[in-house]
Formats: sequence, structure tokens, C-alpha cells
Amino acid sequence: MPNWSYNNLEVSGDPEQMKEFYSVVIKENLNKEMSFRFSNIFPMPEKIKNTISPSSSAKGKKWINEEVAKVRDNRIGQLLDHEPEIKLIPCENNSPEKCSELIEEFGCDNWYDWNINEYGTKWDIESLEFHKDDRSFQTSFQTAWSPPAIFLKRLQDKFPKLDIRLSYELEGSMDCGLFYTNRNIDSYGNSEFELAHELDECYYESDDGKSIYYDNKDGEYHYEDNNEICYDYNLVNPLNPQG
Repeated sequence: MPNWSYNNLEVSGDPEQMKEFYSVVIKENLNKEMSFRFSNIFPMPEKIKNTISPSSSAKGKKWINEEVAKVRDNRIGQLLDHEPEIKLIPCENNSPEKCSELIEEFGCDNWYDWNINEYGTKWDIESLEFHKDDRSFQTSFQTAWSPPAIFLKRLQDKFPKLDIRLSYELEGSMDCGLFYTNRNIDSYGNSEFELAHELDECYYESDDGKSIYYDNKDGEYHYEDNNEICYDYNLVNPLNPQG
């Protein structure tokens, strides 16, 4: 299992721009639920979907789901007493020639590298819980190993007039960060923007506002004034005051 990046995303702008944003980032999934996914706006090419990662493990494999198909074949066949029809998916990166063609067309030859190149994280995400109105959109989601920095940059480039803010905390460390739209007016009066990035460190604070410290000997947080154990405390992300 990966270490997760816990992300809180907010996008805001005027109603017309937000309407355009919603039209591409929120779509109905296979269960007919409205969902937010990276691939809604930046979809993975079909050829890349039908690959195995790493590409070295795909050599000689005719189908990307061959093992799954065999298992399902056996189980369903035993139940139904006949051969079920399983749709096998051809592997698109099972030879050096195919890999070269994929790299020339997409810059990579497998789904993992494509996600890293296009989203900045290992997997696509799906968020079914979000808040949206005519001026803002908020949602929370997890990504593997790192925040989706490249997705955010691509999103900002596609919607330069929208303001983006994503705060994150990295599992397994106290590291946290913030991506946000930083706007300036140049000497000619033109609006300039960049997707800025800040880093900080999370900390714990007691519910009653007193100073606490972590004791490595007993693995507990203690009050600094009397050394008694503090049982009621919360993780604070200084870059995400609302979190």
C-alpha cells in the first residue's frame, strides 16, 4: 500500500467560468453517479489504458487481463457447466516495436508512467462527495505518494482565470503543502499568474489550547507545564486553516 497524500481542493471564479469548469470535470460514472475525476478532463488514451506496467513485464503477453479471464473462466464454468464468454483485452506494449510506437506518440509506454507524467501521481481519483455552487467548488480526495501537482498545473493552464487552492498532508510524515493561484499585475496592467507552492510542517495542539510535546519514551503527548498526558489533541495543518 502506498503512503497517501490527503488533499483538499477548492476552485473558484465567476459563474460563467465555473459553468465551463463543471461541464468538463464533473461527469456521470458507470454507476450513473456524478463524480470528479482527473480523467474527466484529461483522459488516458485507450492505447495506454491497455498496457501493463512496467513494460518489461508485458513482453510476450497477448492479453492484459489473461490471468483474470482464466480465473473467471474456471469459476463461472464450474457454476454454469459451460464455457462463458470473457472479453479479452489485447496488450498494447508487449513488444519493443509497440513500446517504441507508444513512446513516440504519448511519451511513455505504460499506464503508470502516463499517470505520473500527466497527473503527477500513480492513479486517477474519483470523488463522489463535493460541494459546488455558481462561484466555487470544493472536494477532498487521496492520491498515492504525492499530491497531483502536474494535474493542478494542467488545470490552471486550461482555466487561467480560475483560482485554484489545494492543501495537502503526506501520510507517514508531518510534511504538508499548499498549491495556489498567485496573481500579479505587471507594469503594463496585465494580469499574470502562476501556480505557487508552499511547504510547511503539521503539528499537534491540545483541545484546551495548552502547549504539548511528544514523549518518545511512552509514545504520548504531554502538557509542557505539568508533564501530564494530554488525551485530547488534534493535528493542525498551518496551510489549511479550515482542515
